[in-house]
Amino acid sequence: MDQTTVIDSDETSPLIKYEIDGGQNKPEVPDLQVPEWKTSSVAFQTSSPEQLRVTRRHWLVWPVAFLFTSAYAIMHFTFSQYKYIKLQNENFPGIKVNTTTSYCEVNESSTNFEIQQDVQKKTATWGIYFYLAGGLTSIVANLVLGTFTDRFGRKFLFIIPFFGTMIRAAYTIVGIWYNFPLWLYVPGYFIEGCTGQIFTMIQISYIYVSDMTTPGKQRSLGIVIVELAFGLGGTFSPLVAGYILKATDSFLLPFYISLGILGFTFLLVIALPETYTNEIRSKRTYTSRLENIKDSYSLFVSKENTGKRWMYIITLAVFSLTTYDVFGRVTVEGLYLLNYPFCWDPSELGAFTALRSGCQQIIGMAMIKVLHLCLNDELIAVVGCLSYGASFVLEGFATNDLMMYLVAVIGVWGLLTAPMIRSIMSQMTSPHKQGAVYGAIAAAETAVNLLSAVSSQTVYIATVEVMRGFIFLVYAAFNVISLVLMIVFVIGSRGSKFKYHKSSD
Repeated sequence: MDQTTVIDSDETSPLIKYEIDGGQNKPEVPDLQVPEWKTSSVAFQTSSPEQLRVTRRHWLVWPVAFLFTSAYAIMHFTFSQYKYIKLQNENFPGIKVNTTTSYCEVNESSTNFEIQQDVQKKTATWGIYFYLAGGLTSIVANLVLGTFTDRFGRKFLFIIPFFGTMIRAAYTIVGIWYNFPLWLYVPGYFIEGCTGQIFTMIQISYIYVSDMTTPGKQRSLGIVIVELAFGLGGTFSPLVAGYILKATDSFLLPFYISLGILGFTFLLVIALPETYTNEIRSKRTYTSRLENIKDSYSLFVSKENTGKRWMYIITLAVFSLTTYDVFGRVTVEGLYLLNYPFCWDPSELGAFTALRSGCQQIIGMAMIKVLHLCLNDELIAVVGCLSYGASFVLEGFATNDLMMYLVAVIGVWGLLTAPMIRSIMSQMTSPHKQGAVYGAIAAAETAVNLLSAVSSQTVYIATVEVMRGFIFLVYAAFNVISLVLMIVFVIGSRGSKFKYHKSSD
């Protein structure tokens, strides 16, 4: 049979298809190695733009993700403790409280217990203010910056979040040193929000890995490894920060460490090679500066996506509900455990956070390879919904340390849903719109982070005196909704030709 190779001129990655017309010769594709799974009559996209040749320098994306998250998590954990202790010292002037260890009243009928409840409410309220200061600008930043990687390349987006996070770290150090009132920390959050916060780093890491991998299980595995890097950074950092706070009785040292980590990580970013070069970007012309943002929006409404718009909508809804639980938990779990009936100190809280994150990020993510032997991405996401929902039910009713540690065990697969959704959406999307789909995901993620932080802390404030664990039951309910939506997706997409992007789309 005589076969010819046809390259789609409107794609930024060579999407290969074969026209069979009778000969026996193999297709001649100079300098391109076509994976075995592309030998069918209709092939999927190649591993990345211009059949990217992955080098050792490309793998620096994983240590970059890990180190940036580590620095960010240390800052978040430390400042959460700081604002609670600061408010507690202001409200308990007659009680000696250690610099970094909170006072915990266990007598529910005492005046101090009522004051303690009030401190929790005030801490949650200030948390809302800080999230609003950074979150509103971050939503816009992530949508715009993410989609623009399809025009200006990937690497610039690694650099931007460093400036915002380093400025906030330095600003917070000055604030703690001079004992700023809490309202003066708002500008630091605002500046960081303008650079997208940590969500900018998250989305560009996934875009970068999508450039490096082929659709299917390789793409899923690559995304999971990035998720693991972020997870490990968030796992050990609270543990380290907790022991530093307890040993040094100072809030400044963790921020110094964070700045040092960020500085070293920035050097690794400089060494990262570009995966979306000028030669590739020049093949697509843009009629408007807003066309990149339109690309994200069109995924969910355009007639060109007829047949898979509903898939985008359902998967983004599941992703949003899952991340609502992830971010909401971070904002209230510390308050939940610092107070009665647990009364944990910073080292105990850090140890638990490390254990829970370790179970989910190390054990859970490591099981992906095993689960892929018998389950696809959609069914693994279903498993994640079940595991996460069950863990939240237990946490809502927990009354002792043992029950809390069982929460970590039961939720071991809880975080699998998010990376599987990223993988599913990426595989439905063409190479030149990877920035668009991840921009949409990041915008949703940032918006949900803000909504979750505000609403979770509002619910906690309203219910802390009635049922302190009520908010965790709300998270469990959202997982039930996610489970139902995933079942609809599994049934509705079975055998669909739209689950993977094709060169003819």
